[in-house]
Amino acid sequence: MLKSIKIQNLGCFNETPSMINFDNLTVMVGPNNSGKSTFFKALNFLKSVSHGKLLWSSDSYHLASFEDSVYSHDVERNIVIDATYNDDSDQFQAHLEINRGQVFASDFFKNGARLDDLSHEKHRGLLSQIWYFSPIRIAIPYQTATSIASGNQPLFSNGGNIIQYLLEQWSDQNPQWNELAEWLKKIDSKIDLLKTPVNLSSGTVQAATIRNDGQTVVDINLSLQGSGIQTIATILASVIFSPKNSTVIIEEPENFLHPNAIENLIDLFNEKIRSDHKQIILTTHSTSIIANYSNEIKGTVRRTPHIPTDLEHLRLVGISGNLGLGKIILFDPSKYNSGDLWHFYTEELG
Repeated sequence: MLKSIKIQNLGCFNETPSMINFDNLTVMVGPNNSGKSTFFKALNFLKSVSHGKLLWSSDSYHLASFEDSVYSHDVERNIVIDATYNDDSDQFQAHLEINRGQVFASDFFKNGARLDDLSHEKHRGLLSQIWYFSPIRIAIPYQTATSIASGNQPLFSNGGNIIQYLLEQWSDQNPQWNELAEWLKKIDSKIDLLKTPVNLSSGTVQAATIRNDGQTVVDINLSLQGSGIQTIATILASVIFSPKNSTVIIEEPENFLHPNAIENLIDLFNEKIRSDHKQIILTTHSTSIIANYSNEIKGTVRRTPHIPTDLEHLRLVGISGNLGLGKIILFDPSKYNSGDLWHFYTEELG
C-alpha cells in the first residue's frame, strides 16, 4: 500500500516539504492547476528511475525538462521526492534527488536501513502494485491488432490498450469477467454484455456491448458509443482486474459520466476496498463526487441501495491554489457543524 508522497521543488511546490498521507480511500480536491497531479508525476518519476532511466515525458506525465519542472525554474534547486509503502509489517521508503536534470541520489530503505538504489527488485515489485490512470483517457479504436501488452502496468495510463487488455482477461478466462459485465450494466442499464470478438481473418479484436432496451437487441462496437462508456471501460477494468491489495490511482474518474454513473462508480470503489483490500486514490473536481462523500459524512445519503464508504479510512485532502506555504489542507469534519465537504471545497480551497 502507498502510504505517503513527499515532494520539494517540483512544479508549484517550493523547498518546504509538501506531503500527503494516503488511506484506504483518499480523495484529493482542489482548483485547476493547483498541483494535484504533481504528486503522481513524482510517483511516476520513481517508476522510471526504478527501471534505470529518468524520463521527463512518458505516457503518464509530461514535464519537458528539469528547468521547466523545478520550482520557479531555479536550476540551483534540487527536486526531492520521497515515497513510503507498507508491505505486511514492513515499511519501505524511496528517496530520489534530481540535480540539474540528473539523478543526484537514489536510495531505497527497508525499516530505516538502506537496501540499495531505486532499481532494487523489491522497489520495482512495490511499484508494480500501483496502477495510475491519467485524466486524459483516449478514445477506443474501432479495432486493434491482437498483440499482448507488457510492462510495469499492463493497462496503459490513458487506456490506449484497453481492447487487447480485455482480450487477455477473456482469453485467460478471468473469473471476474462477469463482474465487469455486471458493473458495466449498472453504469448503463441497457448493456447486457461486454464481449471482445476476434476477427480471425484480419487478426484483430473489437470490443462491443450487447445493448437491450427491452425492444431491440443490437451489438455496438465500443468505439461507436459515447465518451462516458469508453472512459468507464478503462476504470472498471483497472479496479476489478488489478491484483488484490493493489493501489489504483485515478485522476478525474468523473470525466464524461452522468451523476448516476458516478454514484455506481463510488459503490464499486467501496466494494473493492472491502472485498479485495484495494487502495483507491482519486483526484476530482466533480460536484457529484464531492456531494456523495459530503452526504455520507453528514449521514444524509438518499440513494438506495448503496455500498457505504468506510469513513474511518477515508482521507480528504485539499490542494489550494496558493504558491508557497499552506497548499495542502486536510478536511476536518469536526470544524463544520454539518461536516460539509462542499463548503470546504468552495470556501477554503476557492
